[in-house]
Amino acid sequence: MSSRLVLVLVVTAACAVVGGGAAVVATRGEQGPASAVEDQPAQNAETSRSRNTPPPPAVSTDPDVGPTSSMQVLDVTHLEDEILTEMNARRAAGDAKALRASPCARSYAETFSSQYLSEGWLDRRTDGTLRSPLQHKNVTPARSACAGGYSEGGEVRSTAAENVWRGIGPNHTAKDVVAAWMDSPGHRTNMLNPNHAQVGVYCYGDIKDGFRRLMCSAVFTS
Repeated sequence: MSSRLVLVLVVTAACAVVGGGAAVVATRGEQGPASAVEDQPAQNAETSRSRNTPPPPAVSTDPDVGPTSSMQVLDVTHLEDEILTEMNARRAAGDAKALRASPCARSYAETFSSQYLSEGWLDRRTDGTLRSPLQHKNVTPARSACAGGYSEGGEVRSTAAENVWRGIGPNHTAKDVVAAWMDSPGHRTNMLNPNHAQVGVYCYGDIKDGFRRLMCSAVFTS
């Protein structure tokens, strides 16, 4: 009797937004839409040493954003390992195996983040709020390039998903990012999914016109 290999694709995506006086959490994917709102005022932040990451465009032509006067790129790479540690602590509490760091998935998280930056997702409107909403990138290429397979119901499946977080304000921590994802059903599903075995985390931070801005993306794969 010949055996049959069936590959089933599962792709989800989610985003979390914090800053500018309000936070909006949204998700899209197989689990359906979800949303939540949380108030958090924006504050100025201390400077940090720069990193070798190309900054987004210095001047925006969007009248809602206004001109840019100054920007300093920050080194926030330490948050990436800290976020992975926080996520694995939450997974351990739910009896899910620890996620392994995936350079492949991180490369996609960095690419997506660069695209979000160029699209102005971290731009601040003249009233101090962050722009929204976010249009998630297609994570299918990350699934194809990075994911391993797992068996379920006699089929071999592979998965990919993305969580994104952004914030304006004080020095946000890895705990803040993961707590926001835990508070959103879609983000929590992606993060705690037992079929996810790998993750790539990328964070970008800067100080623009006196406001500290941070964005973190996590690309999960089986």
